[in-house]
Amino acid sequence: LQNWRDNNFIRLFIGLNILLFSFFVEGKEFDYKFHWLYVPVAKLSINFNEFFDTDNERNHPEIKFQLSTKGPLKLIRNYQSTITKKFNKKGEWDYHLIGIDRGKPEEKLISYSSTSYPIVHTFIDDKGGEPLKTDELKDLWLIDPVSVLLKTIQRLNENKACSNEFFVFDGKRKYKVTVAHVDDENLSTDRLRVFSDPVVHCQM
Repeated sequence: LQNWRDNNFIRLFIGLNILLFSFFVEGKEFDYKFHWLYVPVAKLSINFNEFFDTDNERNHPEIKFQLSTKGPLKLIRNYQSTITKKFNKKGEWDYHLIGIDRGKPEEKLISYSSTSYPIVHTFIDDKGGEPLKTDELKDLWLIDPVSVLLKTIQRLNENKACSNEFFVFDGKRKYKVTVAHVDDENLSTDRLRVFSDPVVHCQM
């Protein structure tokens, strides 16, 4: 499963990158199914929409991720979550996760800003953990986990490359994500079952 995750999961970026030109349009939704060999292991749905801010009388983009385990993996690790990223104004956004992990509820509501530390509003951990304190967040530019995916897609779209580093804060821990550009490949329709075209192979 580790090898599958390293070599195939990041290829999801490529499929998303191809759809990026229409991704940031109101009402778009994409569904992805992950298999290990021929066994289903997970499903991911991504929905992009806009919501109207009545206070400021303007629209704000909203992205919703819905992730769940499937098949035999669900018996080992029953996981499902809905993650919403709402942009409040330039440089500020909210990350809201509601889910079930191994039968235990979890919820995280965190506000992020490009000019200040994240603020944890709600933190319910499936293992009963506590959020990091503000004085432990020494990096000013911290982002949420789904922003790693979105920023990598944007970089692929702009530069056809993905090498980058991100400092991530998910409420419980702070960590660095390194995305490496491994090489360029030509994948056949038989392998991806979606398209046949040159792609960028990235590894997280």
